[in-house]
Amino acid sequence: MSLSAVFVLLLVSIPSLAFSDGSVKDGFFTKYSSDGKYQIEMKWSPSGEMKPDTDYFVMFTIKDAHTQKSLDENSFDLKITQNDKSIDTYLKESDSSIFAKKFLFTDSGIVNFILSDINNSNQSVDFSMKLGSEQSSLVKDTGFTSKRKVGGAPVIFACGFEKNAITLQKCYETQTNDNYGWFGKVNFIIYAPGWNQDSDKVETIGGTEADKLTLSSRSDNHPYQELGKCGGFSETGPDTGLFVGRVKLSGHDHDVNGDGVLDKKFGKTKCSNSPIDEYAKIEAGRKGAVTLTWQYQDDPVKVVSKSINFHWNVGKLNFLQNLYNVDDTIEFTFYDRDMYKVGEKEFDLNFKVYSDSDLAGIEIQTGQNYKFKDPFSFTVNTEKTVGTSLRVSDGDTIYVQYDDCTLPVANDKFGFTYSDDECMEVIAKTLVYTY
Repeated sequence: MSLSAVFVLLLVSIPSLAFSDGSVKDGFFTKYSSDGKYQIEMKWSPSGEMKPDTDYFVMFTIKDAHTQKSLDENSFDLKITQNDKSIDTYLKESDSSIFAKKFLFTDSGIVNFILSDINNSNQSVDFSMKLGSEQSSLVKDTGFTSKRKVGGAPVIFACGFEKNAITLQKCYETQTNDNYGWFGKVNFIIYAPGWNQDSDKVETIGGTEADKLTLSSRSDNHPYQELGKCGGFSETGPDTGLFVGRVKLSGHDHDVNGDGVLDKKFGKTKCSNSPIDEYAKIEAGRKGAVTLTWQYQDDPVKVVSKSINFHWNVGKLNFLQNLYNVDDTIEFTFYDRDMYKVGEKEFDLNFKVYSDSDLAGIEIQTGQNYKFKDPFSFTVNTEKTVGTSLRVSDGDTIYVQYDDCTLPVANDKFGFTYSDDECMEVIAKTLVYTY
């Protein structure tokens, strides 16, 4: 395995290469550090899927994630691996906002560009790319071209919270190790073309003691969970060499709405019915990590693993407008990753809506909108509160309130911590006029 790299350090800005979004086609990926402080952009030219024996000009830019401005003074370590083997490392220390190199890869397989110790912190990001091959076979409907019987260690990817990606291209665009919900699903994809033995069959891996897949979960307020072999991961199609399993983080028993009643429809660590629909459930606490480990060889023992981090979040409420007329339908949006896709039958989730003229207000329930895809709505009038119509006066402030009882360990913005049984009022405001 070999690579040649020509170092190019840019001290001036480079004209845009017309990359519009994060995709293989456009040659542009964006990722964020787990602390939300840095936005890292990777661009390459020529764009499209990378291929062996082709010169690529690759650029990395670090931005302030909040202001979107490039940082002129920054540093990081860059490590390049291919098929789980280290190729080269570089150290970026300069007053240039852009770090660029020319790369030439001679072999096909998975290439990882790993940026670590960003600005002398413990933050890191990992950009993964697939290099194709002229000897590869294109498999219909998979979005992936694989080289048969490729050697080297397998690689595991986590394809993002609730993204349901089953191709590498889609997984590249959504993959992350951080910011998963304690309740929800993630697709793990294992790139293992060496285990693609029969080009006419959809095969499985990890379903025996000799090559078992293991799921484990560690949390700060919940017992350690481990699940041994289930039925194994399924190949995404004949001759792909890609094996997928959809894992559900099932949460744990908790009073999620602050009504004093323990909600017991969460949790469970067990095998499920189908790798594609749901491979397994594993309990998740308030903050921690779920790890998938595959023992792909037993003599000698060799394993590969991937961990994803999850945590509780503070919910967000927003009115669609800052000012409404009394004749308007008033709408607000809500999102809390902790409650995302938790069914309406699991517990009562509702919002209190009130005004300066009527502090008792009305109650809005999520109902079938428990995925929060649509805005919630209500009306107002100047006479009396009835049903979902709230009484207001000219110039009133209208409030919508949600009691968030799944709070993160700490709020870095304000510098304080929450207990795991604490609730907090999340409130959004708007104004109404009556003339």
